[in-house]
Amino acid sequence: VLAHQVLLEIERRVYSGQIAPGAKVNESHLASELNVSRGPIREACRLLESERILEAIPQRGSFVRILSPDEAHDLFEIRQQLSPLIAEGLSRNATGEHYAQLTAAIKEMEVHIAEQDFESFFPTNLAFQRNLLSATGNARLGEIFLGIFKELRLFRIRSLLTDQHDPASVTAYNAASNAGHHSIAEAVLSGKASRIELELRRQVIASRQRSFAAFERSQANETRSGA
Repeated sequence: VLAHQVLLEIERRVYSGQIAPGAKVNESHLASELNVSRGPIREACRLLESERILEAIPQRGSFVRILSPDEAHDLFEIRQQLSPLIAEGLSRNATGEHYAQLTAAIKEMEVHIAEQDFESFFPTNLAFQRNLLSATGNARLGEIFLGIFKELRLFRIRSLLTDQHDPASVTAYNAASNAGHHSIAEAVLSGKASRIELELRRQVIASRQRSFAAFERSQANETRSGA
């Protein structure tokens, strides 16, 4: 239980950019801050390494992975190819209760957007994805998709650290994402696999475009800063 709590805290810091891509997970500082021994921290790090969120460097420790544009492109492609499987499962198994869970997460994300609570948006987005995948009835498919979804967050974080200086940019990014969530939820309610697949694919394409546009902005900002 303790290791799981530590895992959630490390995830929060990674996905918010508090521990940036390429940065080391400082075990001693975390142990002091969380008032735990290093054992649960090391266990949590090993789990995150198995999920490809962290990478272990011998004699140095655990570091947040830096996801390259090529890796991100490949993951977006895989994510898109999973759309028919997810859509088929949702058309067969999704219920009104699942739809209610999806809309509840969408409304919560709307609040985060309005309040510019950027740190809370991703965990709620993750909850939306979990609820969506749970409704497919295929637990393994859900695990695979969520693994890809979390890895892609590492790519987004690289630009998020720059965009945080421009709240309007992050707000627009999250609002566009949540509009896609709403379209997916309405497609799920229809029960039509073809419509669900269409909206899932649209969301992946739009997410890829937003992510790479944000990444290019961040690279341009870094170039100007270094000039």
